[in-house]
Amino acid sequence: RSRGLGDVYKRQHHHHIPSITPVHLLPADQNITSSFFALNFAATTKNSMPPCGIIAYCGKEHNVVETLIDGLERLEYRGYDSAGMGLTRAGEAQMTRVRAVGKVANLKGQTAGLVGEEGILAGVAHTRWATHGAPSVLNCHPHANVDESLCLVHNGIVENYASLRTQLQARGFKFTSETDTEVMAHLVDDMLRTYPDTDLAEAVRLALTQIEGTFGLAVTHTKFPGTLVGARRGSPLIVGVTEVGVVCKTDHT
Repeated sequence: RSRGLGDVYKRQHHHHIPSITPVHLLPADQNITSSFFALNFAATTKNSMPPCGIIAYCGKEHNVVETLIDGLERLEYRGYDSAGMGLTRAGEAQMTRVRAVGKVANLKGQTAGLVGEEGILAGVAHTRWATHGAPSVLNCHPHANVDESLCLVHNGIVENYASLRTQLQARGFKFTSETDTEVMAHLVDDMLRTYPDTDLAEAVRLALTQIEGTFGLAVTHTKFPGTLVGARRGSPLIVGVTEVGVVCKTDHT
């Protein structure tokens, strides 16, 4: 296999890699198992957080889009300039990604045809306040890997994103935005390619050990349908568990 960025890190910093906590595992429904994993990293910086918002959901009911839009509308008070969502659909190799500049209402209009659609297993959504790159569709979250099988939303600041981006570009990873967040999507993808037998939670954990800065994030992947991974360090992310699904969100609103 090719050597990923995590190889050197694991050799030098293995004792700093935190463990994974499975927060909730829902029983299988129609051969689909929904699961959520939370990774809690110790804060290492004191950066102030931009007023972005995250809402992510996985579960057994066919209301993923409605849940995400409702969550984004409740987060509008935090301030933002664009909004977007990424959806994992049964049997699809690519994420369905919809992004819009401006109000959540613009995104709501673009996703109206997906409301109530069966086969949507999980989703991540975000309201963005521009920090790296101007407000635009390309800079809007969620960000994806090259083949768009993964979507990631993120609050916080990746302080070493420039050096990570340079390393990833040198190894053939293509970037489409100006953001620091896109680095994280490619890092998770890199871990999955480097360690093909690993699961999504482990890949996220390995990727985040290379990040300097703060983050609250949620990740989903078509290879792991019905699975949602959340992680935080110095940025809020809360988890809500119901009988039919799991939600992770920036706050309780």
